[in-house]
Amino acid sequence: FFGGSGSGKTFMVLYLIITRAIKRPYSHLILRRTLQSAKVSICHQGMPEVVNVCFPGFEIVSASGVKPVHPGVIVYNKADNRYTFSNGSYILIGGTEDKAKLQKLLGPGWSTIYFNEATEIPEEAFDMCYTRLRQNSGLPFRFFVDCNPDFKSHWTFYRFVGKTFADKKPLADPENYGYFLMNPGDNPHLSEAY
Repeated sequence: FFGGSGSGKTFMVLYLIITRAIKRPYSHLILRRTLQSAKVSICHQGMPEVVNVCFPGFEIVSASGVKPVHPGVIVYNKADNRYTFSNGSYILIGGTEDKAKLQKLLGPGWSTIYFNEATEIPEEAFDMCYTRLRQNSGLPFRFFVDCNPDFKSHWTFYRFVGKTFADKKPLADPENYGYFLMNPGDNPHLSEAY
């Protein structure tokens, strides 16, 4: 998803991931370049906003080592940046800046992976994470990527618009890549002043 600030990219993808987590009891990973930026944009802002607006019967509670027992409760564990649902699904939040920590995060395989603000994340991280969509959840694998428009020389443009690698070699699976442009002007939740 390409689009300017305020176009609703993060909101929409978080909605999709939460919906997938509610549907089946499997694992979903959300990454930004740094864990700190992920905590600010996803844990402190994005997840609470999406749950409040789109899932009125749900509530996020902060707890450590507690499993939710009520279907409408999502437990957020600050120690490991994990949202756990009553069906056993969880959404883990992390950063790509430390390659060793990223390798540990990727270990088990995932049903969904999401790169938030991908223009800050190197292409090598995408290549490494792409192979970790392998959890046998019954859900179709999804790798969501969002970013503000960047130069045509950025890897996101090559992969998703041009359907090639940076060296212009074609992708082996171009049908698995697509893009959508979202504009702030189309977001009905922004004020006219913005």
